[in-house]
Amino acid sequence: MSPVGAIPVLTGDGGCVTGWRGLVALAVVALSLGGCAETTVVPDKAAAQPEDAAIWASTQLDPCKLINHTALTAFQASEPYLVSPHLCAVDAATASTPASQVLVGVRSGFDHAERRYAEPLTVGGLIAYQVVEVYPEESTCRVSLPLSPTVALQIRTPADEPSLAGCTLARAAAAVVAEAMKNPGALVRQPRKGLSEWDLCVLTQRALGVSTAPRKISASTEDECSTAGEKDAITVSTGFGRDPVTLLQGQQGFTTAQLDGVQGVQGERDGRCHVNWAQDSVPGARPELGFLVVLASAPTCPNALDTANRLRSALPGAPPTAPRVPLTLGFPTGSRDEPTDPECQVLIEVTPQTCRAARAMPAHLGVQANLTAAGQPDAVDAACALLAEGIRAIGTAEPVVVADTNHCVGGHKDFSVGFYLAVRPLSPGAAMCAEPGSKAITVAGRPALLCKDTDSYRQLVIALRGSLQSKAALVISGGLNTPRGMFGDVPRDAERTKLVDKVAEHILTKYLSSE
Repeated sequence: MSPVGAIPVLTGDGGCVTGWRGLVALAVVALSLGGCAETTVVPDKAAAQPEDAAIWASTQLDPCKLINHTALTAFQASEPYLVSPHLCAVDAATASTPASQVLVGVRSGFDHAERRYAEPLTVGGLIAYQVVEVYPEESTCRVSLPLSPTVALQIRTPADEPSLAGCTLARAAAAVVAEAMKNPGALVRQPRKGLSEWDLCVLTQRALGVSTAPRKISASTEDECSTAGEKDAITVSTGFGRDPVTLLQGQQGFTTAQLDGVQGVQGERDGRCHVNWAQDSVPGARPELGFLVVLASAPTCPNALDTANRLRSALPGAPPTAPRVPLTLGFPTGSRDEPTDPECQVLIEVTPQTCRAARAMPAHLGVQANLTAAGQPDAVDAACALLAEGIRAIGTAEPVVVADTNHCVGGHKDFSVGFYLAVRPLSPGAAMCAEPGSKAITVAGRPALLCKDTDSYRQLVIALRGSLQSKAALVISGGLNTPRGMFGDVPRDAERTKLVDKVAEHILTKYLSSE
């Protein structure tokens, strides 16, 4: 999965970083470039800020010191070795995957969106999350141990099977990592100079004088950084591999490029120019991982060459001082690992900054009472009271409802079907459904519009007074979700999406049938 697309300068020619393992190729520059020699540093006893442990890990932690391969003897684990500055690999074997691999590293972008669809776990007394990514050829297990609200230590392995039960190796490796996290002072990387001292986004900001985009765990790694914007964005990434100049022969569209003080390679692909070069050698590394290679991607080759030279010019400067070694890493079970209300870890997308648990209250009786409630400070709680009653009508399990910015979301605990509900006292129903192909229907005898109707999602807008031109409407929708912890195609079942009609009918009949 090299961003160059043609020259695998970041992955080398070893078998350890191909296929799904291509994620190895682009992770953040600041970790150890050497082996796993023992170093212990006394932790800082001062009060830590929420992101201090994550910043320390992103710049000072050696990921290979997280993995004690002797604790994985049941999986024939090899000695750990670095495959990129923030990622360590251990070759292993399972019954279903003899040539398996454990990848351990620091990952940014582990935010509320990542937590809400992952299966919560307890690993070594710490909060953890598991996801199985289902792909046609090979499924992947991902276990994350949060260091902060946005950064996690992540273990990635092939799955034995495309199910939550197929993560035996990942869970075993996560237990080893959790044990190592008890002593952060023993995880410090060997001191190095140059590029390895830097967080790649900090270096990019300093060299180019621009802001960088937030990292997303599903789209980038700790060894990749992009400037803000999309079309004109500049992307910088790094990983271990061979000198790209030695890989140039036979690669169409790529030529040598003279940078300040070093020769690199440049070429155009997918409408962008890519320049890559060997920045530093890696002492003691495998031949296919012998250089720390940097790639600069920009809309034009002059942009990419200028970016490369400015990055190289900025490297002699001193990076920002990293926080001291934290006393602990990770969040003990029962603590809170993100600012968003824990009740909001539901499969439906919510606004992390405003979502909260709904306050219990009885559902209002009558149209006017509900329209009045919709204009009060607890309007969303009133909507949640209605939605909870509707969900109770379609199952025996107690519903889970949470208040988002201006609407309620809810479902049964597994959220296999999730619902959205809002009462709109000032908006005509007709104005709230501008979808092409919407269909006029009736729900519990009231005029309504079927705004969206697919085999995974169904949305209704229902008039609460007279016609759909009247300023009073109920908006309700239902959608299918993959099981929590499974990342794959959304289920398709048109009949199950029609549960939203039953929820709406119960609410209309019991709570909105009279004025």
